[in-house]
Amino acid sequence: MDELDREIQEATRATRRRIWHRRRAWVAALATFFITAAISATVLYSAFPASSERELDQRERDRKARGETLDALGVADNYRAYSRDRNRGRWKVILVVGLSFGAALFVLNRLEPKDDPA
Repeated sequence: MDELDREIQEATRATRRRIWHRRRAWVAALATFFITAAISATVLYSAFPASSERELDQRERDRKARGETLDALGVADNYRAYSRDRNRGRWKVILVVGLSFGAALFVLNRLEPKDDPA
Protein backbone atom coordinates (compact mmCIF):
# COMPACT_ATOMS: atom_id res chain seq x y z
CA MET A 1 0.00 0.00 0.00
CA ASP A 2 2.91 2.34 0.68
CA GLU A 3 4.09 1.85 -2.89
CA LEU A 4 0.67 2.81 -4.25
CA ASP A 5 0.44 5.87 -1.97
CA ARG A 6 3.86 7.03 -3.09
CA GLU A 7 2.93 6.65 -6.77
CA ILE A 8 -0.30 8.58 -6.22
CA GLN A 9 1.57 11.38 -4.45
CA GLU A 10 4.16 11.56 -7.25
CA ALA A 11 1.43 11.68 -9.88
CA THR A 12 -0.37 14.39 -7.93
CA ARG A 13 2.83 16.45 -7.60
CA ALA A 14 3.55 16.06 -11.30
CA THR A 15 0.02 17.14 -12.20
CA ARG A 16 0.18 20.17 -9.92
CA ARG A 17 3.55 21.12 -11.39
CA ARG A 18 2.14 20.84 -14.91
CA ILE A 19 -0.93 22.92 -13.99
CA TRP A 20 1.21 25.71 -12.47
CA HIS A 21 3.55 25.59 -15.43
CA ARG A 22 0.58 25.98 -17.78
CA ARG A 23 -0.77 28.91 -15.73
CA ARG A 24 2.61 30.66 -15.86
CA ALA A 25 2.70 30.09 -19.63
CA TRP A 26 -0.70 31.76 -20.03
CA VAL A 27 0.34 34.71 -17.86
CA ALA A 28 3.53 35.12 -19.89
CA ALA A 29 1.55 34.94 -23.15
CA LEU A 30 -0.92 37.56 -21.94
CA ALA A 31 1.90 39.84 -20.81
CA THR A 32 3.61 39.35 -24.17
CA PHE A 33 0.38 40.29 -25.95
CA PHE A 34 0.02 43.59 -24.11
CA ILE A 35 3.70 44.50 -24.24
CA THR A 36 3.93 43.72 -27.95
CA ALA A 37 0.73 45.68 -28.62
CA ALA A 38 2.01 48.74 -26.77
CA ILE A 39 5.43 48.71 -28.41
CA SER A 40 4.21 47.96 -31.93
CA ALA A 41 1.45 50.57 -31.71
CA THR A 42 3.96 53.18 -30.56
CA VAL A 43 6.40 52.32 -33.34
CA LEU A 44 3.72 52.08 -36.03
CA TYR A 45 1.96 55.32 -35.14
CA SER A 46 5.26 57.19 -34.90
CA ALA A 47 6.45 55.78 -38.25
CA PHE A 48 3.11 56.56 -39.95
CA PRO A 49 1.55 59.50 -38.11
CA ALA A 50 -2.04 60.51 -38.74
CA SER A 51 -2.48 63.53 -40.96
CA SER A 52 -3.30 66.76 -39.21
CA GLU A 53 -6.30 67.41 -41.47
CA ARG A 54 -8.99 64.96 -42.42
CA GLU A 55 -9.71 64.45 -46.10
CA LEU A 56 -13.37 65.29 -45.52
CA ASP A 57 -12.47 68.68 -44.04
CA GLN A 58 -10.07 69.35 -46.91
CA ARG A 59 -12.74 68.54 -49.53
CA GLU A 60 -15.26 70.77 -47.74
CA ARG A 61 -12.79 73.65 -47.64
CA ASP A 62 -11.95 73.22 -51.36
CA ARG A 63 -15.65 73.12 -52.26
CA LYS A 64 -16.31 76.33 -50.35
CA ALA A 65 -13.28 78.00 -51.98
CA ARG A 66 -14.67 77.16 -55.43
CA GLY A 67 -18.09 78.46 -54.40
CA GLU A 68 -19.91 75.24 -55.22
CA THR A 69 -23.03 74.00 -53.51
CA LEU A 70 -23.42 70.51 -52.16
CA ASP A 71 -25.21 68.28 -54.68
CA ALA A 72 -25.72 64.51 -54.88
CA LEU A 73 -22.25 63.97 -56.35
CA GLY A 74 -20.75 66.12 -53.61
CA VAL A 75 -22.51 64.07 -50.94
CA ALA A 76 -21.13 60.87 -52.48
CA ASP A 77 -17.63 62.40 -52.56
CA ASN A 78 -17.98 63.47 -48.94
CA TYR A 79 -19.07 59.98 -47.94
CA ARG A 80 -16.10 58.44 -49.78
CA ALA A 81 -13.73 60.88 -48.08
CA TYR A 82 -15.32 60.11 -44.71
CA SER A 83 -14.93 56.37 -45.32
CA ARG A 84 -11.29 56.77 -46.31
CA ASP A 85 -10.63 58.87 -43.21
CA ARG A 86 -12.27 56.26 -41.02
CA ASN A 87 -10.46 53.32 -42.66
CA ARG A 88 -7.00 54.88 -42.64
CA GLY A 89 -6.19 53.72 -39.14
CA ARG A 90 -7.83 50.33 -39.52
CA TRP A 91 -4.83 48.64 -41.16
CA LYS A 92 -2.63 49.88 -38.33
CA VAL A 93 -4.91 48.37 -35.69
CA ILE A 94 -5.17 45.07 -37.57
CA LEU A 95 -1.40 44.91 -37.90
CA VAL A 96 -0.84 45.62 -34.19
CA VAL A 97 -3.41 43.03 -33.07
CA GLY A 98 -2.08 40.40 -35.49
CA LEU A 99 1.51 40.91 -34.42
CA SER A 100 0.58 40.84 -30.73
CA PHE A 101 -1.55 37.73 -31.11
CA GLY A 102 1.23 35.96 -33.02
CA ALA A 103 3.81 36.83 -30.38
CA ALA A 104 1.54 35.65 -27.57
CA LEU A 105 0.78 32.41 -29.39
CA PHE A 106 4.49 31.82 -29.96
CA VAL A 107 5.27 32.34 -26.27
CA LEU A 108 2.39 30.12 -25.22
CA ASN A 109 3.47 27.30 -27.54
CA ARG A 110 7.06 27.52 -26.31
CA LEU A 111 6.24 27.61 -22.59
CA GLU A 112 3.22 25.35 -22.31
CA PRO A 113 4.18 21.89 -21.09
CA LYS A 114 3.96 19.06 -23.56
CA ASP A 115 1.84 16.14 -22.46
CA ASP A 116 3.67 12.84 -22.19
CA PRO A 117 2.53 10.29 -24.77
CA ALA A 118 2.81 7.48 -22.22
